[in-house]
Amino acid sequence: MANFRLIRNGVLSTLITPGKNAWENLPRRTVSLAGIVHESLRTQCRASDRRCGPSANRRANSLARFALLAFFAGFSPLVGPATAEIIIEEQFDYAAGSLNGQNGGQGFSAAWQATSNLQITSPGLTYGALETSGNAITGFHSGSMKRLFDNTGLTGDGATYWFSMLFAAPGANVGHAPVVPSFFSDATGPYAQASGFTVNFNPTSQTSLFMDVRIGGSILAETTIPGTDYYSSSQLVLGRITFSDTVSQDRLEVWLNPLLNDTPGTPLLNVTGNWVDPGINNSFYLNRYNDPDRSIDEIRLGTTIADVLPVPEPSTYALLLMTAAGALWMTRRRR
Repeated sequence: MANFRLIRNGVLSTLITPGKNAWENLPRRTVSLAGIVHESLRTQCRASDRRCGPSANRRANSLARFALLAFFAGFSPLVGPATAEIIIEEQFDYAAGSLNGQNGGQGFSAAWQATSNLQITSPGLTYGALETSGNAITGFHSGSMKRLFDNTGLTGDGATYWFSMLFAAPGANVGHAPVVPSFFSDATGPYAQASGFTVNFNPTSQTSLFMDVRIGGSILAETTIPGTDYYSSSQLVLGRITFSDTVSQDRLEVWLNPLLNDTPGTPLLNVTGNWVDPGINNSFYLNRYNDPDRSIDEIRLGTTIADVLPVPEPSTYALLLMTAAGALWMTRRRR
């Protein structure tokens, strides 16, 4: 109770006088929510013809505290459980220049190994409300990039993982110019995607995108996806990997540009094949072939779809609506 009381008193003392340590250490969205609720009530009071007395301030503080307590305690039934911790994430939050040797991101066990024609470029890619940060990687002509992560305990029978990444093709296609990312791939081979779960995507025109999927290097399915304009906007690739101890029953499912905060529906491609574990030093690997330039960003691998498609939490908005409704009711009651 001591910690709870300290937080509670910190909130009370800083709702009107921000800047205290307890307030600054609260989650940013929680602070924003409480601040919005409190300021909204004070604004309503100032806009009325009546004087804002101490009771109005007490009501504002009470509702703001309610928002904070609901956030921490999971009071609202709409507040879901926290998502599982992501396995790997790379947002390329580096200065423009060479990718080789960069060591940021999350979940990796070594720095990037990349050819010189894969460069960090600004700005990063975006896709609707998807949470993004940092810069992007642009491949100027052919190149490859690889980064290790430890897959110990991750590849057991029935284990399922989601992955996502953004890509952009800001120019017309010249010949064969695919982007080929691969997860759980062989970290030692010259073509590491030969053993991984691989997606090969290539905008063949402004309104057409070719895609194939592979497990262990074998092309198992392919499709051509019509679109409006693949040259002027970012595309979101979403995938799901399911491991199986049964031979040739490892599964790879892929979607393109799914709706955020929704179930992805039927995958564009859904295949089974034989993944061979190359050892604990698995990697994320990506090949880039030929012209023109292609950009990638926001690489994620996690255990839930929410891990790889992070968007502002609906629970935050639900709490804001609850407290706003309470504020409106109290204001009308006061009149």
